[in-house]
Amino acid sequence: MLLKKLFVYTCFLIKEFPLLKELIVIIMTLMKQIPRPKILCTENNSAVLFKERLYIWGDYLRLPGGNMSTNQYRPLQLNLNNKIALFAFTAHSTMILSKSNEIFLYGQFDINGKCKSSMINLKMGKIICGYSIDLMLTTCGKVYKWKDNEDEILLEYLPDLTNVKNIIFCNDRAYVLHFDGNLYWCGITQGRFDSSRGEGPLLSNIVKLSTGNSHYVAIDKNGIVYSWGTSFDGQLGIKSSEYVSRPQKIPISDIVISASCGMGFTILLTQDNKIFGCGSNTSGQLGLGKYAYKVYEPTKINVDNVISVSCGTWHTMVLTLTNQIYVFGSNKYGQLGIESKMKCNYPTLLDYPFDSDTTDTENY
Repeated sequence: MLLKKLFVYTCFLIKEFPLLKELIVIIMTLMKQIPRPKILCTENNSAVLFKERLYIWGDYLRLPGGNMSTNQYRPLQLNLNNKIALFAFTAHSTMILSKSNEIFLYGQFDINGKCKSSMINLKMGKIICGYSIDLMLTTCGKVYKWKDNEDEILLEYLPDLTNVKNIIFCNDRAYVLHFDGNLYWCGITQGRFDSSRGEGPLLSNIVKLSTGNSHYVAIDKNGIVYSWGTSFDGQLGIKSSEYVSRPQKIPISDIVISASCGMGFTILLTQDNKIFGCGSNTSGQLGLGKYAYKVYEPTKINVDNVISVSCGTWHTMVLTLTNQIYVFGSNKYGQLGIESKMKCNYPTLLDYPFDSDTTDTENY
C-alpha cells in the first residue's frame, strides 16, 4: 500500500514538474554507478570484495598460512595484484579466480598461492563448493567438477548437466536450476552426480536458490518463496517442525527477491529492501535483539534498505543501499569482524574502512 501511494504521488509530481522526471533519472543512474561491495559468508568465515580488493576474516583454516592456529578477528586484505572475477570458500580454503582465469588457493592443506589449471579458455560464472563436491559453472551453463591436486586444479566436464544456472546440494541429493527456470533433483553417489533425475520439474519459473545444512529455499519470478527439508528449528518458516519432502510456500506477504540459509536458519530479502528471519537463533544469527531457540515464522529484522545478505553456519552479514555492512550471530572464530569477540544478537555495524588504502594488508 505504501509503495502504491508513493507511486501515485511521484506521478503527480512529475506531471506538475516535468524537470523532476529528468532529475529522478539522473539520480537512479548515479545510484547504479556506485561501486557495490560483494559479501560472502561460509561456515565460520566472512569476506568482502570491494574495488578489486578482497578482505577475509574468521577461522584460520581458510586464511593464508592456514596451518597457523590464530583466528582473524578483523578484516585482512589480500593484495593479489590481480583483478578478481570470482571468489568462494571451499571446505578448507579460500579460492580466488582472476579475470584472466588464474586460480589462487589459500588455507589449510592447500598451496598458498597460484595454481596451475586447464581452464584458460573457459568463462566461469559461478563457483559452488561443498564438503564432497566442488563445481564451477560457465556462463553458458556447462558444469565442471574440480579438485586441487597439490599445485594444480583438475577439471572434469559433466556432460549430463547442461544449461545449468545454479546447483545446490546437501548429503545425497542435488537440486539443479536450468536457465528456463525449471528445477530438477538428482542423486549424489560417492561424490558423483547420478545422470537420472526426478520425473518432471520439481518447480517452475524459479530464479533463486539457497541451501543450509539440511534445508532448501527457492524463489520464483513472482517473488513467491518455497522451502523444504528439515524444519526442526523452524528454518522453513511454515510453523511446523516436521520434515517436508516437497516444496511448500512460505506464508509471507512481501515479495521476496533473495534468500540465504545457514545451519538451521533462513534470511529472506524482500523487494522493498527489508529482511526477515526464521529458524534457530541461539547465537543471535537472526538479529532479533534477543536469543531464541526456535523462530517458526519469518520475523522482520531491524535493519532497512538492505540489498544483499549472506549467511554462514551461525552468523549473518548484510549490505545496505548506502554500502554499510551489518553483522550479527556467532563470533567464536572472529567471523563478525568486529572489535568484540562476543556473539551479537542485533545488527551491528562493521566499522572498517574497506575503501581506504591504510587497511591491514598481506601480499601474496
